[in-house]
Amino acid sequence: MAEDTNEHINIDQDKLEKQIRDQYYRAYFDVLKEKVEQDPPDYEWIVRLYEEIKLKLVKLFKEGSTTRKEIEEILDVELFDQMLR
Repeated sequence: MAEDTNEHINIDQDKLEKQIRDQYYRAYFDVLKEKVEQDPPDYEWIVRLYEEIKLKLVKLFKEGSTTRKEIEEILDVELFDQMLR
């Protein structure tokens, strides 16, 4: 009986987590779409997001590693900003 209750709780928790994750992604992409569709478009938010992604990727690799250097060189925030505008 206790196993059935635990299994039911796990299933409910999994459903809740999926609903929260789905809602989060939907809200995120709604904001992204809204920012781009503004007149004029708000690219500042997208540039900050790009920079944040770059920083998080860089932190995954040791300082001085080839991969880290490539990320730092290739993901050029200033160039990305210029390309959007």
